[in-house]
Amino acid sequence: AKRAGGLDLYQAGAAGDVGYVGLGGPLRLYADDSPYAGESFSVTLAVPEAVYARERRAETWRIVLVFATLCAVGIALSIILHRRFMKPITESLAAFEAGEEASFAHFPELAAIMERMSELKSEGAPIPAGLFGGFIGAAKALTPTERVIFEYYADGKTAEEILRYMFIAPPTLKTHNRHIYAKLGVTSLSEMLLYVDLIKKAGLYKEIIGK
Repeated sequence: AKRAGGLDLYQAGAAGDVGYVGLGGPLRLYADDSPYAGESFSVTLAVPEAVYARERRAETWRIVLVFATLCAVGIALSIILHRRFMKPITESLAAFEAGEEASFAHFPELAAIMERMSELKSEGAPIPAGLFGGFIGAAKALTPTERVIFEYYADGKTAEEILRYMFIAPPTLKTHNRHIYAKLGVTSLSEMLLYVDLIKKAGLYKEIIGK
């Protein structure tokens, strides 16, 4: 027998051309004080190599199918959540731009920033980068990969598009998202995009991307 992938590969058959794959090892049948204690035995459990290979292929396809299904579900959920939360945000930003009352009840810090922006705008004063806390500095300090993902989101790309552009898996994107949110001091994509939109309206986005 010879080793193959952690299993013992056996050759058997009338012509020696039938392969078997299995596990084998010594078998103890007698106690140490038995007169037959010196006898050696072994046991082997084997299946035809063709059967083993077929089952390995089937298992591989099952794993691929499960992974593909999880990817599809993850992408679908990201699209649904993105649209669900972005619509009210877009409407609130449009109201703010038009000088109407905008509701940002879930983001009180942003509401304060918008109020201050309105005051500075009415005074004809420039909007300082410090108004956005450490967001701009933190965005500039993101890793190269995080910066690419951040700019994709800032440009309005969906998670599905980012996965396609960067050739990464949904779990990898989710990990990058968590790191980006933590560094920027936000809790969600919606909050991050609100900051980005306000920074763009303040004419300060070029400080982040350096263009």
